[in-house]
This record gives sequence, C-alpha cells and structure tokens, in this order.
Amino acid sequence: MPEFTDLDGLVERIPDGAIVALPREGAGGCAMALVRRAIQRGVRGLHLVGAQGGGLAVELLVGAGCVDTLDGVDIAAASAGAKPNFMRPAGDGAVAPAEASRSSAMADLAIFHAGKVDRHGNVRIGGMQHLMDLAQAAKSIVVTYEACVAEDLAGAADIIRAAQVAALAEAPLGSSPLGLPGYYEADQDHLALYADAAATADGFQTYLRNHVYQRLAAD
Repeated sequence: MPEFTDLDGLVERIPDGAIVALPREGAGGCAMALVRRAIQRGVRGLHLVGAQGGGLAVELLVGAGCVDTLDGVDIAAASAGAKPNFMRPAGDGAVAPAEASRSSAMADLAIFHAGKVDRHGNVRIGGMQHLMDLAQAAKSIVVTYEACVAEDLAGAADIIRAAQVAALAEAPLGSSPLGLPGYYEADQDHLALYADAAATADGFQTYLRNHVYQRLAAD
C-alpha cells in the first residue's frame, strides 16, 4: 500500500539529480502545489522529461534553479511564449538539453495531480489518459490529489492502481493556477500576472517571492 503523507513527505522522495517525468501542461494533471513545495525546499539538479512544449511547472522549476537538463522540450519554441526562463541562465548556469545517454533512461519518478483517490491508494485519472503513459515510463509515482473517497476505486477502468504508486498527498486546488479537467478551470488572471512578471528576471524573482515562497504555509 502506498504511503499517505503531506507535500513535504513527497518532496523527500525527489532527490537532487533525479530524472522526473511531468505531464504536458495543456492535457491536465500538473502537480503545481508539489512543484512549488519542491522549489521552497531547494531541490536541485533535476532532469525533466515528458513535458513537451514546456509549461508553467517546467518554467518555475527552471527559473528557480532546480533543473540541470531538459528532455523532450523544444527550448527555442517554448521560449517563444511567456516562458523566458528557458533561455535565461538559472542557478549556476544555463539549463542544457538532455544528453542522449540519459534521454533513453526510465524516469526515477513521475509526478502528477489527480482529482480522486481511494483509501487504498488507487488513483482515478478520469479523461487524463496521458497520465497512464507517464506512470508506465517511471520507476516510481508520487501523486497529489483533490480528495480521498470512501468508495473502492479498484474496479474502475480509468485508474492507476495502488501497487504502482509510492506515495500520495492531499492538495486541494493542487493544479492551480492551471486547471484540472472536471474540477476547475485555469486561473487566467493569475497566468496573465505571471506572464507579465516573468518578462524580466527581476519580475520573475518577485513572482517567486510573492507566489511561491510566501505560499509555504498556504500549501
């Protein structure tokens, strides 16, 4: 049975230098509360895979200096939108594309957010079938979720079974400011605020200070 813990307990399962698989932003399931907590706790040296086209989770991790290499992200294309950190030096230097030797490696863990889990640790992914592929490409899975329900989800077709999951943590609105299909829409006002702030390095650092580091108690 997987461990039920909190966000700090999940971050402890993300070692420095880990190969981490993240979902595509537009498809749903981004664990933004966990991303913020990883930044708050100073995780470093990550090798990110799976998040084609980048996205807010990747952008924050890169800008906060948590990432060494990106795999499967077109850095030049991703930077064309409101994602300047792909082209901006972060931490001790610029983030590099993945080396071929690591690109073929299975991820150490997959990280995503779901709407519903049961007390056994079965995770219902609803229409987010891409999360199944993400889970199968990783040695371990950690999940944040909106609610733990009394019903047994083991018989549902759209689940990732508890045996595949290492640990889970409750995180209401855990995908915000992004949306979660079937639960809530993206906060467009907040995303616009981020786009404006991230246009400069100083603005991005102000965003981190106000909306990541100061959220430690809230998350």
